[in-house]
Amino acid sequence: MSPATLTECWRAAEEMSMNLREKTVSKLKERGVEKLSFIVKRGLKPGPVIVHVATEANASMIVVGSRGLGTLRRTLIGSVSDYIIHHSDMAVVVVPAKPDILTRQKTQ
Repeated sequence: MSPATLTECWRAAEEMSMNLREKTVSKLKERGVEKLSFIVKRGLKPGPVIVHVATEANASMIVVGSRGLGTLRRTLIGSVSDYIIHHSDMAVVVVPAKPDILTRQKTQ
């Protein structure tokens, strides 16, 4: 990969991160969450990076999404959420890939 292509990939990733941050912070504040941190870090293995950052930030909880991989696939390629659950000393909330329960709660 050329340096120009790599630079463009990093720029696009940073832009996506900032857009996600804006949407996430906005939605959480609408729902009354006042104290939160949204940290973007780079690393080859996301599980260890997330646990390290949360520990360094003295976080009380880690909230992570799940892509909904099947058991066999998750066993073969690993799971970031599984890593975090087993290596973190704090509460971990894993949000399912399709949180239809949230949609159902809004309509009731």
